[in-house]
Amino acid sequence: MEELIGRELHFPVKFDLGMDMTTPQARSWRTLVDTLVTDVEHGGLTMYAGVQNQFQDLIISGLLLSQRHNYSDSIGTRAEPAAPRSIRLAIQACEENPEESLTVTEMAKVAGVSIRSLQDGFRKYVGMSPTDYLRDVRLNRVREDLLSARAMNTSIADIAFSWGFTHLGRFAKSYQERFGELPSETVRK
Repeated sequence: MEELIGRELHFPVKFDLGMDMTTPQARSWRTLVDTLVTDVEHGGLTMYAGVQNQFQDLIISGLLLSQRHNYSDSIGTRAEPAAPRSIRLAIQACEENPEESLTVTEMAKVAGVSIRSLQDGFRKYVGMSPTDYLRDVRLNRVREDLLSARAMNTSIADIAFSWGFTHLGRFAKSYQERFGELPSETVRK
């Protein structure tokens, strides 16, 4: 809740009794819960810790956004962009461990601001979203490895995976857009 409203809570969250499941937000939240239950029953992607954390954030945020409570009126109010110090803290988290599955929620927590404030601050001070910044850090680390001796003994895929990329097609496309060449062309250099 603190991440959604951008300030510390002084009282616990108290939900209204009963949830109106006819609203679009409540139906959407219920669909997320049903999807999670089905995935768990079938041993799907939610068996992976990184996916579990993201699903947990999504389910909790969805509940906070779809069910009335004592902080409902504070959500969605105009948030000022995060101060440069907050942005530096999030950038530091990205730089120190880019291979970790660092979500925007976790970056906001590290920075001590709301998700929205972090996103607005990144747009204002960095010129891109937090996830775009993290992807660029990872791409730079991959490029360093591809240009080093490590590339002689390790596959491009293994290097990409080691820096947090999970989809090789999207990785190669992002890499080419960023550096103007395919990863294999970098290795040949």
